[in-house]
Amino acid sequence: MTNSLALVIEDDTSIANIFAMTLRLADYHPETINDGNAAIERLRILKPQLIMLDLKLPGISGAEILNFIRQDERLKQTWVIVASANAEQALALGERKDEFLHILIKPVGVTELIQLARRLKQSSAT
Repeated sequence: MTNSLALVIEDDTSIANIFAMTLRLADYHPETINDGNAAIERLRILKPQLIMLDLKLPGISGAEILNFIRQDERLKQTWVIVASANAEQALALGERKDEFLHILIKPVGVTELIQLARRLKQSSAT
């Protein structure tokens, strides 16, 4: 499989590095971003295959970033994995009718993330 771009939008550097390492194991090419404003700027020019998104970010929140993604024609069918410690807020997002959205509650298991990322990559290839 070829490496595909994955954006890891997470303000906790340790968690971002773990997510990036895990996505590399799933054959993605991860780029980490630790600020909501920077994420929007990158999303204006990039079209990742997968986005790992924290909800609590400096600048613009993860929920606002998700709204931006879904309103952008280029990005609206991009796989988004929301990984958040705030179960209530994350699960509220999960109530959306969004087939390209997956919710994971932190702490996220490495094996769980690898399996999900590989499954999403395969479904994008078909």
